[in-house]
Amino acid sequence: FGGSNGTITLTPADGLAPYSYTLTGAGANTSGDVTGTYTGLPEGTYSVVVKDAKGCDSAVISVTITQPLQLAATVGVTPFGCNSGNVPQAAVVTVTATVGTGTAPYTYSFNGSASYTSANTLS
Repeated sequence: FGGSNGTITLTPADGLAPYSYTLTGAGANTSGDVTGTYTGLPEGTYSVVVKDAKGCDSAVISVTITQPLQLAATVGVTPFGCNSGNVPQAAVVTVTATVGTGTAPYTYSFNGSASYTSANTLS
């Protein structure tokens, strides 16, 4: 969420190679590129034109890069304590991710922990 990690890869099907590409929109403005691959793009709408070796331009191609929704999570904590028999009880931390936000699978970790897990339960 909020990153500039979108990618557009173009593969012409017609015309005469080699091709050159022009990409505009969302802060990008390139002309004469010959790779047809653009990385590190932020969310937004882009326009692409492909030119072949004969100088023929394609129609303007519109490409939209979207982002997942920001992860929404809630945290609940039951502190360390003792039960009525004076038996120590472990603390419980519950993290609940809201369905439909972020991009699964989720990774959980405790601050300062050297280990990470994709499991739903940490101990």
